[in-house]
Amino acid sequence: MQTVKAGLSRLGGWVGRHKKLLIALAILVVLAGGLAVWKLRARPAAAGQTIEYVRTVTLSRGSLDDVVSATGTVESADVSTVTTELKYTVQEVLVAVGDSVQEGDVICKLDTSELENQIEKLKESLADQTAQLQKQYDQAVASRDEAKYALDEAYTSQSRAQSSYNSAKSAYDSIVNEIAAYQSAYDTALAEYQALLKESEPGQLPSASSDPAASQPQDGTAVTQEESLADKISAAKAKLDAAEAELNTMKSGLGYTAAQQAYTSAEQSLNSANTAYSQAQKTYDSAQDAVNTAAENLADGGESDELEQLYEQVENCTLRAKTAGKVTSLDATVGSLPGTTVATIQDTGSLKISISIPEYDIESVSVGLPVRITTDVTDETFTGTVSQISPTATGGGSSSSQFAAEVLVDGSPEALRIGTNASVEIILSSTEDVFTVPLDAIGQDESGQDVVYLQTGTDEAGDPTFEPVPVTVGATNDYYAEVSGEDLTEGAVVRAAADPAQAVSQITLPTDEEMSGEMTGGPSMSVQVGGMTGGDMGGGRGDRGEMGGGMAAAPVMGG
Repeated sequence: MQTVKAGLSRLGGWVGRHKKLLIALAILVVLAGGLAVWKLRARPAAAGQTIEYVRTVTLSRGSLDDVVSATGTVESADVSTVTTELKYTVQEVLVAVGDSVQEGDVICKLDTSELENQIEKLKESLADQTAQLQKQYDQAVASRDEAKYALDEAYTSQSRAQSSYNSAKSAYDSIVNEIAAYQSAYDTALAEYQALLKESEPGQLPSASSDPAASQPQDGTAVTQEESLADKISAAKAKLDAAEAELNTMKSGLGYTAAQQAYTSAEQSLNSANTAYSQAQKTYDSAQDAVNTAAENLADGGESDELEQLYEQVENCTLRAKTAGKVTSLDATVGSLPGTTVATIQDTGSLKISISIPEYDIESVSVGLPVRITTDVTDETFTGTVSQISPTATGGGSSSSQFAAEVLVDGSPEALRIGTNASVEIILSSTEDVFTVPLDAIGQDESGQDVVYLQTGTDEAGDPTFEPVPVTVGATNDYYAEVSGEDLTEGAVVRAAADPAQAVSQITLPTDEEMSGEMTGGPSMSVQVGGMTGGDMGGGRGDRGEMGGGMAAAPVMGG
């Protein structure tokens, strides 16, 4: 029934704007009907009298729509807000409600004097800190340079020690090579002598039970083992002494001892130089690390997270539009703190309507279906498309659940204003260029054939007469049906209800006092229409349907 209510609301608004015109038309219609009744029945219709008439439909080709009706409020499809959490007074407001803005346009500016004072104080503090860090950096560089000088000196000393060592070692190795043969002869003589001495130690001689022939010389000379070993030892000692004398003579002649001492001294000096260079390298590395650290501190000394935040706050004190559109609300007054939401900007060129679809209709509705839109503000009809349907329902319990949905309005209609109420008809199907009649107008004859009652004339009493004609029923909605048949023609009149009793309605003529009061601005008159059903008004809409064609009244009697 939402569409019916919306239709009646729109009708009521239109009636309110054209009340006097409607009264005049109503009087003319009623008087015309009364004259017809008087003429047909020879009974005049007096003011305040109730007249009965038969509701009829004049056939004309049009469309039959099956629709789901809903209501909603016109909104912008693109809404943005300008917000702030800053608690600074408004210094300047550059727009007003209703102004059009572009993305990035300034809405208002907040007073930044307090922030700028904080920035200056912080910059002075940072400057002092930077000067101290510069001093520390300079000291670190000086220490590093001293360490570098010491490292270079240590490297030079190490190079000299290495050169001296190489020379001493080369001289020493040359002498060692020259006496190598003498050293080898000496080493051999020493080894032989030591071996014989070992044999002379107690327990090393053969026992007395040994074969005596083994100790006898081949020439028959008799000698003991002890005498033979002693001679060998003596001979080996003499050989060793001779080899040692020759070795010493060679060493003395070649300067072996001095070369050996020089080599040992150079080796010790090189070891000391290596140690000094290693320590100087460590000192330099440590000094370079200190320079790096001081450089980083100096580079960071002029920066501050707090300063960056203050600069960011200053930037945020200039509040800008995030999107293009019209300013529809503004909460900013010079000298006062702004609201959390300073401004709302809506794109009036992109409109939508938020609606709710009952659960019993949701299966019929899908995204992409065309939509017809009307409002009380204008007589224009707009179009749109179902753009969004919530997958979950709300409500329920004692009432039916509803599914939230959105309709995107086609184009940028200027007459469709944001905030106005709108009636929406989602068109599920549409049949064009057909005759339509109210569902009540279709009956059945004795054979079960669908029929409508076509007006064929009037009887002797002046009442309209109707005859059933067969029809084929096509598409239907909740209130109307498509009908076709060879007896149906453009302009033919069909009774609005197959049941004659249901087709009869009443209208009460206004009294002279009501007419006089309305015309002079006094008490308004009332025109009562009784017995009307869902198909009483031409062009009216039901919850799931819309008809083509119009309703007419055929007078039947005065009473």
